[in-house]
Amino acid sequence: MSMQFETTDAGDFHDMIEILTEGYAQPYKLYLHALMPAPDIQFEPVVNLKFIPMGQEKTEFVEFKNEGRMTGHVSIREEVRSKPGIKIEPENFEIAPEQIVRVRVGLTAMTADVISQNLVVVIDGKEDKKQMIEVTATCVQQ
Repeated sequence: MSMQFETTDAGDFHDMIEILTEGYAQPYKLYLHALMPAPDIQFEPVVNLKFIPMGQEKTEFVEFKNEGRMTGHVSIREEVRSKPGIKIEPENFEIAPEQIVRVRVGLTAMTADVISQNLVVVIDGKEDKKQMIEVTATCVQQ
């Protein structure tokens, strides 16, 4: 048996079909569930800024692509806020299906150090399904 159903309402769909057969007193209940499609946002999980001379800023871009069928809302923040911190532009954006959004990730080297920090990516406000982008850099004296 094959079954298809469509709805014009956005959202999750739940229904039930009751099957009655001869010779059985109890009907068989077949529960149907269709969950609303979600955005499928793809991005590279690592940004390597390589070597940054002290006092200078270096930036890279991370491309976010929505391969799903629904628009998604993306929020990006540092996992642990540090000084001077990683610059993220834009920090919040909406991305339609098949759209690509380039996010600028930058850092200004203040001290000679090796930096490895995480950016937290939250899609559609689902904190329990957050993803990470690792940002690495080596800040050097000139």
